[in-house]
Amino acid sequence: MTSLGTLPEGGTSEAYGINNTGMVVGVASTQSGEKHAFLWTSGNGMKDLGTLPGDTASEARKISTTGTVIGSSIGTNVTRAFMWTAGDGMRDIGALNGDSTSALDINNNGEIVGTSTASMSGHAFYWSAAATGIKDLNDLIPADSGVILTSATTINNAGWILALGAVTNDKSQPLQLDDTHHHAGPIHTFLLKPVD
Repeated sequence: MTSLGTLPEGGTSEAYGINNTGMVVGVASTQSGEKHAFLWTSGNGMKDLGTLPGDTASEARKISTTGTVIGSSIGTNVTRAFMWTAGDGMRDIGALNGDSTSALDINNNGEIVGTSTASMSGHAFYWSAAATGIKDLNDLIPADSGVILTSATTINNAGWILALGAVTNDKSQPLQLDDTHHHAGPIHTFLLKPVD
């Protein structure tokens, strides 16, 4: 058993993800008490990944085999999903309609999934460099499915996505993306597979 330690002068750390090469990511407190995303390697120890400009806290959730880190950077009013690489540092991957976003998983192709939240409901999202930005997964499923995908939790290297979704109980009224609390019934897990 090996302690990963803390950031310099920090008191706590929590790890959330590890890749196949043994790189670890998570969140740790700084000397001032703020929580920052970290990257740990056996050779260099714990590195503070910082925050997006103007934000006060961050957390790293997953790391791909290639060393790309994803997570969330937290500001006064919104939370933004980020992607971090050694070459480019931390960057905002965007949002749906200006909402808060949290990145939850990344595969080895650099595809990212997560959730975008607003005052009315959550929306599952997908991001890739090839897709030119963040996409609402609800726009990629049949409009008459009776399902609102609220969070995408996992994506594998084949692009298969596990997502949580609210299923309508009231078939007389279609679900709207901004009113899941009015017509939604139970939450189900869905497997989404890309089609050619």
